[in-house]
Amino acid sequence: MGTVRTQGYAEQEFEAEIFTIHAVIQASARSSGEAITAGKKQMEHFLQTMLDRMEIAPEAFVMGNYSVGQSYGDRPQYRFSRSVSIKVNADPALMERITELLENMSDVEFRMEHSLADISEKEQLVLRNAVADARAKAEMLASALGQKISGVKSVNYGCPECPASDGQLLRCAAAPTNSLANRLHKPMEKISKDIEIEWEME
Repeated sequence: MGTVRTQGYAEQEFEAEIFTIHAVIQASARSSGEAITAGKKQMEHFLQTMLDRMEIAPEAFVMGNYSVGQSYGDRPQYRFSRSVSIKVNADPALMERITELLENMSDVEFRMEHSLADISEKEQLVLRNAVADARAKAEMLASALGQKISGVKSVNYGCPECPASDGQLLRCAAAPTNSLANRLHKPMEKISKDIEIEWEME
């Protein structure tokens, strides 16, 4: 009887399944009140355009806090900004349509992030591969000692790199497009698992 300690590692890339769009609606005016009024009108225009052109209801967006700040110079102005975000399925054609739409809106800044759905299931898959890697090493060492693995005494594992939770996802249908951009590969997300196991031998 005895024990042997081995480390297992597994890493796997998965195609992104969710795109998160972060937009900031902005407006400027000579007073804070005018900036807020202009900003609200700009927000209404943004939401109405997304509803009319993309069939995305306002309820699908997550609204952030707004702010009003003053700029200084020869002609001081007040600047309104408010953030808004939405999660959609990772369809390149859909993202191309949304991007083109946002690019044609004045005073709208935006960025996009990608992530995975069902992350816990993917983590379990990678973890099982890490365990299998550790067991293969342990069996090789046990065999060299003329013994075999009989059980597990202790386990220590972590997650060196895994993406954040996906949250709520809006699934939208994209119109057909022949754009070359639609032929690009979706971005990839990497999940890796590291595990240390102390095995019992006999």
